[in-house]
Amino acid sequence: FLESTLATGNQQQAVYNALAKIYIDSNNNPEKFLKENDMYDTLIVGKYCEKRDPNLAYIAYSKGQNDLELINITNENAMYRAQARYLLDRADPEIWAFVLNDNNIHRRSVVDQVIATAVPESTEPDKVSVAVKSFLDADMPAELIELLEKIILEPSPFSDNSSLQNLLMLTAAKADKSRLIDYIHKLNEFNADEIAQMCISVGLYEEAFEIYKKVSNHTAATDVLVEN
Repeated sequence: FLESTLATGNQQQAVYNALAKIYIDSNNNPEKFLKENDMYDTLIVGKYCEKRDPNLAYIAYSKGQNDLELINITNENAMYRAQARYLLDRADPEIWAFVLNDNNIHRRSVVDQVIATAVPESTEPDKVSVAVKSFLDADMPAELIELLEKIILEPSPFSDNSSLQNLLMLTAAKADKSRLIDYIHKLNEFNADEIAQMCISVGLYEEAFEIYKKVSNHTAATDVLVEN
């Protein structure tokens, strides 16, 4: 009856909501309907799905960009990988800030999936840069280092990104100095002068010397030894 009603051109949202519920309750390929149909109310149908199948609720909320509802359902059901993928794709700094707030008890679980799955899967630099900036804004240097290592030290579309290499080294110099020498030896696209000067400014003279030696700037390398 409902499908015949739609065939007559009835565009009432309530009809599509009812049809969505029938697809869900009959398990008649509801994922396809929820992903492809644009006429149902994602909040109403998502809520209807929550106790029946949280994965279907996720599809509905994702389609409608119902951010808070999606975050709640994925937290309640430990669907952290799905939430991480949504956050990366959504690329909204306000939503990132909400999730990365240190009062969020689910933060570490989501961050783990952002680092392990969502960012490495991505091929969209703009969305990855939003994630990186969000970690910076949330003052999470240890997690930012984890994230940057994942996409720079392991093969990825971002491995040779000079800005990200600079950021990794700058963050390590402030938060985890012991990693810096290893980065200097492994990475080749960072701004040698900028990173060396930063090292000198925080007393990391050995690291500055190694950078200048790596790029064959022997005069600057000698100056570091003589002046410090």
